[in-house]
Amino acid sequence: MTERAAAGRTARSPADIGERGWRAVLARTWHAVTGLDVPMLAAGIAFYGVWAFFPALVALVVVAGWLFGRGESIHLVALVRAELSPALSTIVSDQLARVAQQPQGYAVATVGGALLLAVWAGMRGVRGLCAALNRIYQEKETRSFWHRQALAFVLSTLCGAFLLATALMVAGLPALRASANVDAPSSIITIVKWIVVVGLLMLLLSILYRYAPSRRKPRWRWVTWGAAFSAASWVVVSVAFSYYAAQYGRLNPLLGSLGAIAIFMLWSYVGVLTVLAGAQLNAEIERQA
Repeated sequence: MTERAAAGRTARSPADIGERGWRAVLARTWHAVTGLDVPMLAAGIAFYGVWAFFPALVALVVVAGWLFGRGESIHLVALVRAELSPALSTIVSDQLARVAQQPQGYAVATVGGALLLAVWAGMRGVRGLCAALNRIYQEKETRSFWHRQALAFVLSTLCGAFLLATALMVAGLPALRASANVDAPSSIITIVKWIVVVGLLMLLLSILYRYAPSRRKPRWRWVTWGAAFSAASWVVVSVAFSYYAAQYGRLNPLLGSLGAIAIFMLWSYVGVLTVLAGAQLNAEIERQA
């Protein structure tokens, strides 16, 4: 085997990169992700992501009240509360329950304002993600202003659809199991739920890695490795934060009333950091080959 082949320089796909090449890829990825640029970029994107998340949830609860009635929307909030950790339940479901109980006269203004804020923050976050991916891939932005705006709207809509599908999986499967009298164990339901969520997340990340940066579109096999890494990291981070949030009662004297918000924002930041880490892995794989 030649020197270039041993280092993966002639690889036609990530699977063809040898052990020596993978050590170099992982070392460069680690140094980039633990440096200053990637964590700072993740913090900015997470800020806009949080701003988009809560208004979108408010709009969803109000629209659910229009379609299915106030009682069903409150029931939906109760299902979400049962699936969330205590910390997230404090800041998400309690506020949603108040929104669901508001008079119908406030509904149109609430939905309009919430959607505008969610779209604005979501597009800002996606534009930040595109800029971060350009930096990771060392590419210069060449797309027109309107091209970037349209791309930001489409990708932010896809992210919103993923969050909606995840919420339906989290809250809908237990309700469907109860209403249909399905005799499957709860552990099986949980496993199926998370397999579907991870599959949807991998698909979303692959689309982001392929279309968000301003570059020649790579083949799918060059973006799925980073998507798989990011999705697996996101699951590990979410499980760790669920355990951490379960100890909220013990941490409350330390963090005070802002503890739940701090935990959620930290989870959002680390989640975005895993997305950028997956992109960095993809970029280093391409450079190695």
